[in-house]
Parts: sequence; structure tokens; C-alpha cells
Amino acid sequence: MASNMTKDQQVRVICDGLALGSMALGVTGLANNKFSVEMSLAHAWRTWPESRRFPSIANFKPDNMIWLGMHNSASRKWTHAAWDCDGPWVRPFIMRQGWDISEALDGVESDSGVTSEAWTELARLVVDGMDEDEVRREQPGS
Repeated sequence: MASNMTKDQQVRVICDGLALGSMALGVTGLANNKFSVEMSLAHAWRTWPESRRFPSIANFKPDNMIWLGMHNSASRKWTHAAWDCDGPWVRPFIMRQGWDISEALDGVESDSGVTSEAWTELARLVVDGMDEDEVRREQPGS
């Protein structure tokens, strides 16, 4: 399904899935540091089995395209999730009023053919590639 999308559509759905996968892990922000995030994205993209479903960005620098997509995501319409990139943290959020993470992940799964679990795994790979002080997480009880 994702292979039939344009390059921009593929970037959009990857940014959606990464935002929602991050939220599913309890991540509330990543350091707004292009180098750190791109390095982690590059490693995650090479290791994530589902990356092959997105051939339109394979010949480009996927980590940079995803980083730019994250920074443009809040201005998009018809998207499930986005990233607020103002300030020292890039923070994932759900775009659809009244939706929870599960509903939004179901929407991204429907758009992309990539499971909710796979999006969460991509987010885990990205987060694991960053220093602990570059990742904000939900505090217990919040």
C-alpha cells in the first residue's frame, strides 16, 4: 500500500507512524537536535524491516527527509499525528480531535499497510539510538 504513495505521502505517513509509535512508548519529546535525531533515524531506518515498503525515499537520505517531514508535519491537513517542533523538544501529538493513540495508529495502519506494532518498533529503534537526556518520557501517574 505505501509503495503506491508519492514520496511526500510516504514521508507524511512515516512521520505520523513515528509520532504515534513514540506516544505509545510514553515518549513526550525528543531533543530538537537535527544531528542526534538524524543519526538515530538513519540507524533505525536501516534496521527497521518495514522500511522496504517506502521505496520513494530509499534513494534519498531518509533520515533527513523524515526530520524535515517532522518539522513540516504540524501544518499538514488530513494527517493523524504530527510533531510540535518549537523550542528545545520535538513533541508528538494527535491531530484528530477526540482520538486516542490506538485509533490514530489504526488510521496510519490503514493508510500504510504497516501494523501499529511495527510503527511502535520504529519509534523504539529511534529512541534507543538517542542518549537518555535527549528523550522525554511521561512521568508515572501523569
